[in-house]
This record gives sequence, structure tokens and C-alpha cells, in this order.
Amino acid sequence: MDGRVHPGLRGGLPPARAPRLPGAAALVQHWRDVVFVHWAVEPEAVAGLLPPGTRPDVLEGRTDVGLVAFRVAAPRLFGAVPTGAFDEANVRLYSVDDQGRQGVVFLSMDADALPSVLAGRALAGVPYMWSDVSLATGPTGTAGALRRRFPGPPAAGHWHAA
Repeated sequence: MDGRVHPGLRGGLPPARAPRLPGAAALVQHWRDVVFVHWAVEPEAVAGLLPPGTRPDVLEGRTDVGLVAFRVAAPRLFGAVPTGAFDEANVRLYSVDDQGRQGVVFLSMDADALPSVLAGRALAGVPYMWSDVSLATGPTGTAGALRRRFPGPPAAGHWHAA
């Protein structure tokens, strides 16, 4: 830790554990083989991609674009009904509004399980795209690739994080 305190944290780091939800979680999932890769960019470069009423969340004059990829292992609806594992990759920005509320804005959310994509879109409004997503973890790091199937514009990419 370098001693910097993000302005949105108002006096310190958040608690190590999130507070308990007021009720049962609708979906429980475990992430495996997670990779978080972030690039610092000028806030003006991404400001137009954010929803109205928000702006880039800035630290030391920069904001981040993130690529996050992972395997969703053994997801369960209401803790009991298995829904099937899948791989996901998303590209995200970080935002803040005039009340200081911080958020994550997903530019893309690609997953390789059509039933999970359809359920996420229909039941929770999650803007999943059905894609071929492949992830591999080995002694030299984590690699991944994706190719979008449907809906949305064509997209493809690959990465390797050592």
C-alpha cells in the first residue's frame, strides 16, 4: 500500500468484509482464475462513455479502464438450484456521481453460456453478450480470448497476463 487514499473513500479504506445482505442472495457464485488488468487513462478519453449524471472516478488526475476475466464456478440460484458454470470477460470504467457514489460501468459483459446470458438479460437486466470465452491459467500466467456471438456489434480479443 502506498499511503494514497482515494477521495471517494472519505477518510480511509472500506471494511474488510461487506455488510450482510438484508435477505437471501438470489444468486451465489464463486470466481476462479480471476485476472484484473487496468490501464490508467485521461478522464476526458472515457467521459463520453459514461451514463448521464456520472463522471470518471479520478485518482491523481487519471481514471482506469479495466479488463476483468474469470470462471464462474458452481453458481446456484437461491443457494440451491445449480445454473451451470461459465467463463466471463468484461471491460469496465469507474464512475462517480454528484452525491459521491462510486460505481462500475460495464462497457461489455461477455459470457459463454447462452442460458446464463439469456437469464441474466431477462431476469436481472445484466447486459450480457453471448460469446466464445476461453480462459487458461498456467505457470506463465493467465491467458484468455473471446469472440462475440450475439447480440451487439462484432468483437474479439485476446490477452495474456504474466
